[in-house]
Amino acid sequence: MPARLALCAFLWFAWPALGHTDTIPELPERLADHWEAIATLAAANDLAPGEWDTFLETLETLLDHPLSINDATADELGELPGLDAMQIASLLEYRQRFGRLLSIYELQAVPGWDVATIRALLPFIRLSANDALPDWRSALRFGESQLYLRSEWRTDWPDFRPLKSYLRYKFTAGRRLQAGLTME
Repeated sequence: MPARLALCAFLWFAWPALGHTDTIPELPERLADHWEAIATLAAANDLAPGEWDTFLETLETLLDHPLSINDATADELGELPGLDAMQIASLLEYRQRFGRLLSIYELQAVPGWDVATIRALLPFIRLSANDALPDWRSALRFGESQLYLRSEWRTDWPDFRPLKSYLRYKFTAGRRLQAGLTME
C-alpha cells in the first residue's frame, strides 16, 4: 500500500516533466465534424490562447444540449459564441414583435444576423422548448463527469515552487444542473 501511494505521489509531481502543455488544446472528436462552424465562431470571438479550453467546453455543452432560441433569455443567448449584444437584442425584439420562430431559416429575417453566423450556430441551437428539469435520481445516474488536469513547470518564479497544477472536476446534467470543484 505505501509503495502504491509513493508511486501515485511521484506521478503527480513528475507529471510536468513527462510532457508539455499546449496553449491551444486539440479539437475534441465530437466537435471535429463542425470545424468550419467552430473556426467561424472562434474568429468572431478573437480568443486568447488561455480561453480555448472554456470555448471548446461551451461548444461541447451546446452540442449535447442545444439552446432553444425561441425560449432563451438574453443571458442564455449571451452564452452562444459569435453573437454580439446587438444581435441578441435584435433577436429578442424580433421574437417579441412576431412571436416564436417557425424555422431556423427565419433567422435570416432578423436584423443583424447574416448567413455565416446562422450556419456557424446551426449545430448548437434548436427551435423546440427546453427540456424539463430532470429528477435527482436520473440526474445523478445519467449526468456527465469531467476531470481536467493541467500542470506546468515554471522556471521564471525564483522564489516559489516551480510546479503549477490545475485540477477541475465538473458534473453536468442537462443545461440547468451543474456543479464543479476547482483547485490550483
